[in-house]
Amino acid sequence: MTSSGLRIRAGFALSLVTALALSPSPAGAQPAWPDCSTNYPGDIAPRVTDAALAADVKELCYHGFAVAFSGRAPGPISSSHFLTRQRMQAAAQMAAGSGSGGGTSLHAETRLPPGQRGQMSEFTQSGYTVEQLSSTANMPDMESRGDSETMANAVPVIAALVRGPWAAVQHAVHTLMAEVDVLYIATGSVYGSSGPSARKAGSVAVPSALFKALYSPEQGWAAAYICGNTDHPTCQVVNLATLQSVAGVDIFPALPDAVKQAKPAALPPV
Repeated sequence: MTSSGLRIRAGFALSLVTALALSPSPAGAQPAWPDCSTNYPGDIAPRVTDAALAADVKELCYHGFAVAFSGRAPGPISSSHFLTRQRMQAAAQMAAGSGSGGGTSLHAETRLPPGQRGQMSEFTQSGYTVEQLSSTANMPDMESRGDSETMANAVPVIAALVRGPWAAVQHAVHTLMAEVDVLYIATGSVYGSSGPSARKAGSVAVPSALFKALYSPEQGWAAAYICGNTDHPTCQVVNLATLQSVAGVDIFPALPDAVKQAKPAALPPV
């Protein structure tokens, strides 16, 4: 199965609103944000199916990744990017300092309304750790690395998750790149079956869990990790149908139901 074989038309089914609608209307006042679609299988963005979260969803396009952000949570639902072995090698060179022109720092996303913007100070003062969804470590150039530092691409998490099983999940993704040339990756938040979380870090909701969904167009499999955002976190490997029931998002809508419902045998346990 190849990614080109999955290219279908999106129609009008998706309730995501483009982030450029939040910017001033004069063309000269708008930044040249890239198209989001290359970050998704079949060029189709994640579809939010949880009614409590879907009422106010914005699609934020960046260099190297794209974020679906819920204004109802508020917080990011998913951050999607397309990782190839070549891009991962370039990212590793960037991290090692080859061709690097200096670092950037986490910053508030000005395309979001003030009441929905995450602030690093609010996260840390609340006792949570700031965790990026699409990691700077996977970004192959300065533009994408700089964009990845937006707080729209970050969530408040408990340190035990980041230092424990979530680090193992990140390592598993890099291990998989030794076996395949291409992966579509979507990392996101679970806010609970009732929609918006009661826990907040400043103005941003604290997710009850994180997920990382992976799709290999070469090998035709898709699966996801779901890890609890708790003091004693554990992770499980699930298929995409289960992920949708838990997180309220059809993360790769272009994939056939047979792929979404297949046993998730490709991912190692963590």
